Formats: sequence, C-alpha cells, structure tokens
Amino acid sequence: MKPILYASTETAFTSLGIGVLADAISCSVTEERNGSYELTMTYPVTGQFFDDIQPRALILAKPNFTDNPQAFRIYKITKSMSGHTVTVNAQHISYDLSGYVISPFVAGDIQAALSGLITNCITNNCPWTLQSSRSTVANFTPDEPGSIRSWLGGRQGSMLDVFGGEWHYDQFTATLENNRGTNNGARILYGKNLLTLEQEEECSNLYSHVYPYYKAEDGSVVTGTLTQVAAVSYTRVLAVDFTEDFSNADEPPTSADLTLKAAAYIAKNNMATPKVNLKLNFAQIQQLPERVDLCDMVTVYFEQFGVSAFAECVKATWDVLLERYSSIELGDMKSNISDTIATQQTDINSAKDVINQHSESLVTIDNVTQSVQASLEVQDASIQSLVSQTTIIEENYMDENGVANYLATHSYVDSTQLNQTATDITAVITQLQSDVDANGSAITELQTAVTVDINGVTVSMSDSDIKGVFGATSLEFQNADGDVLAWVSGTDQGLGASQLSLGDPETPGNRWRIFASDDGDHLRFTRHI
Repeated sequence: MKPILYASTETAFTSLGIGVLADAISCSVTEERNGSYELTMTYPVTGQFFDDIQPRALILAKPNFTDNPQAFRIYKITKSMSGHTVTVNAQHISYDLSGYVISPFVAGDIQAALSGLITNCITNNCPWTLQSSRSTVANFTPDEPGSIRSWLGGRQGSMLDVFGGEWHYDQFTATLENNRGTNNGARILYGKNLLTLEQEEECSNLYSHVYPYYKAEDGSVVTGTLTQVAAVSYTRVLAVDFTEDFSNADEPPTSADLTLKAAAYIAKNNMATPKVNLKLNFAQIQQLPERVDLCDMVTVYFEQFGVSAFAECVKATWDVLLERYSSIELGDMKSNISDTIATQQTDINSAKDVINQHSESLVTIDNVTQSVQASLEVQDASIQSLVSQTTIIEENYMDENGVANYLATHSYVDSTQLNQTATDITAVITQLQSDVDANGSAITELQTAVTVDINGVTVSMSDSDIKGVFGATSLEFQNADGDVLAWVSGTDQGLGASQLSLGDPETPGNRWRIFASDDGDHLRFTRHI
C-alpha cells in the first residue's frame, strides 16, 4: 500500500485522511527487536501534499508482511542540498508514550505491572492498552517518575529487565510476548535466495580467566583464585575489582569469598562466545517458507564465508513502496526502547547489580556450611574420645560412676537433634534456591559440601576424609570410600531408647553397640557377631 498522510490528531485511521502520498520517491520502515521503530520517506517538493507534511502529522504505512498498517508521527523534515526533495523521519505512534509520565508504584506480577503503568499515569488520559498473555510473578517497582515508554524497556528495572520477552506494537496496543517471532523453517542459501551478506564478529568480550581482587582502605590487596572461563587456546585474563561488593562488610573478604564472586561473574556474563551479527539481503516471496519477519528464527548457509548460523531476526527494514524487505539483520541486538533516558547502564554494571543481589545468599550458605562442618568435627572428636577412653567389656556392664562421670563431661547427639538439624539445613537451602538459580555454577563447591537427596542431608569438608549423612532416624559417619565408621540410630527418645554403633555395619564381628540398660542406670556395650 502507498503511505497515507493524516492530521496530528487522528486516532481512527478509517479514511484516507489528508491524502495518499503517491508521489513519494522512497519510503521504508525499520524496526529493531525491543528497539527503535521508525519510518523514513523521501518526498519531492513538487508532490501534491508537500505543504501538508508538517511536524507531528501522522503517516500510515504497512511495516512488514504480517502486521496491520501502523501510524508514524513526523518528528523531523530535512531538505536536500538540491532543494528538490525532503527527507521525512517519523517514529511509531508508541513513541507518544514518552510523553506520559507515571508516579512510583509497586506490582507483584506482570499483569499488575502492565495495568499499573496505565492507572498510575499522572495525567489519567493514556489511550494505550498494555497487555500480555503471561502471568509471571516478580516484583516490578518503578521507584521514580518516568515515562511509560522508558519503563517498558531501556532502563534499569524496566519491564524487560524484570520479566523479559519481546514487545510487539499494533497502533495503540503494546503486547509483551515470550517470543514474538516463530521458526518457520526458513533457510537462506547462497545461490538460491541470498543476495548480499555482511558478517560482523566482535571478540572484545572474550576472556580465558577472571582474576578477582579486593583493595582495602590501607592499600592492602586480597586476591582470589585465578578462575577459568572456558577451555580455550588463548590466554586473556580479566581483573575484576569487587571492593564495592564488600563495602558494608565487617571484615575484609577471604580469598574463597573472592573466588565465589568470580564464579558468579562468569556465570552471568558470556565471556567465551564472540558476538556475531549477520546483515543480509535476500529474495522473499510472501507465500513461501523463506518469508522472515522480525524476531523469527532463520538458518543461513554461505560456504565462502564459513557461515552456517541459526539466529533470530533482530532488525528488519521494509520497503513500503515495493512491499518487501530491503534488508534484515540476524544476531545480537541490545534493548533500547526508551528515547528519553540520558544515560544507560552498561551490560557489565547490570551484571554486577545481579551479583550484588545474590552475594548475601552465597555468604549465608557458606556460613551454614562452615557451622555444620564445625559441629561434625566436634561430634567426630567426641566419638574418637569415647573409643579411646572406654574399656570394652563384652556382655558386661560398666561401673555406674564411670558412666556418670563420662556423661557429665561429654555430650551426645540424639535423633531429635539430628532431625532438627537436617530440617533447618533443608529449610535454608530451599529458601535460598530461588535466589541463586541464576548463579548455579558459582555455588558448585558449596553444593558438594552440603547436599540434599533421597538419602538425607550430607555434609563434608572438601579437604576431609570424613562426612556426615543425616538420615530419617540416623546419623552416619563415613570415610572417603563411603564406609561407615560409626552411626547413631533410634527413636526421638534420646540415647535411652537409641543406640550408638561403632565399626563397619556390613562386617559381622566388627560392630559394637552402646545402649542404656533396661533399668536406665547403666550403659551397656554389646558386640555383634
């Protein structure tokens, strides 16, 4: 269709408006994934409606194969040096949302966030509809006045930051979709439908290792372990300063703390894969599978360049007059919806913010692990002391005073304490799991120290041959090979109704049980044959 000119106040677009711009020399619409959406037109000064083309007037044009015609508001008119033509620049009508400002509010899910952007508009006359088929639960907290468009994406804490997705605009309706495009099996091949191709590959983000460090106020420096990003053939180390991450800490971080930070940083940032963008022009016919629209997935083959890529269409330029794409781009495209934000945070700072949000969770898990390890060391020492100090008298009783003296200076663990300890550890891990999902690789070491599975809770130190396994009714102490050295089992009535066993439970004749006598006044030792 030919572009149509409308007055600046038009909202229905059901008529031919001021008139059809049939004299247009060229007209194209370029849209980026979660980014700019603009129309550019070249029009002769001798054209029928030249005098009516004014700033803020609207041009209706079809932007791609699929979407309905869209309105674009003129924001700049530039005359050529020859004076015979003008270049008209217009933005999609959704850019008008930059003039609608909201007051701060809090929303707990995506639907509340979308409605809140409209209901909290300070002028109470926003004509747009914001919608999504999703029901994602997450806190959306615009904490300062700002334009609705800026909170859709392009600033810290925006809808895209919190919920992700891809925006799709249709006149006065904006829809946040999980995936705007589809995979129609489109294949672009040299010699078939590929006309031109440019490949841009950026490797400035590639590193082989991260070296974390902390610099104290007195000038001293604490460093973590040199942490590998990936197994690559080159060496390129990135030194990362985590001083600000520990600015509120009572004590300087340890080397282990900094190593955890490095692992979380690597997990968040793509440091092993180059960023690749493909800009290509190819023949498209609307009825064929090779038709591609914005956000669609495409497979590209071009042997001479060594290009075989499966990528998303992130930018498309549509020739309005010829009704076809003049070019598309595949690859990575940064979100930049807002045109009212003076400064943008870089990707690396955004990653640091995420790491800071989870640092307390990581430290908490580390503290829980250290506390449990210390407890196990005490219990292990008590058992070893019991073995070394007690004279075993097969099928006989110990002296009553000896038992009393021993129990007065030594503590024991009953099944109630063990069950409660296991429950507490499980509760902590469950509470923190949702916070550290995005940093799974950063807590691998902690997960090997404290694990929860169908057998119970297992706690061990990385440099120790002893580990404790909390079961439903027992605590086992095992060596590195999984052999049981000692175990406590029984009911929730304590040692009086339970038993402490020493030795290998699988080897007859090498097992000892310690339990209370029937009268409750003696401690009995029994050897199992």
